[in-house]
Amino acid sequence: VSKARNNHIGDQFDIGCYDCGGLCGFFYHDIFPNLMTFQFGGNLPWWEGDTITVKCPDMDNQVTVKLERTERSR
Repeated sequence: VSKARNNHIGDQFDIGCYDCGGLCGFFYHDIFPNLMTFQFGGNLPWWEGDTITVKCPDMDNQVTVKLERTERSR
């Protein structure tokens, strides 16, 4: 999550294929294929349920985000 956002553990925000939710470009680019599959109802064999966890590719700023599919995005 962008350092400029000043996010904290437990913060929630909307994200989708048309809204990066304030993520830095590198993080958003890295998770976009999973996000698109997730948002439009797809699944991958290693996903369970309506939640996936993604990690920032920046090793110096290991941000982890849990994406949760909601009724609105199904």
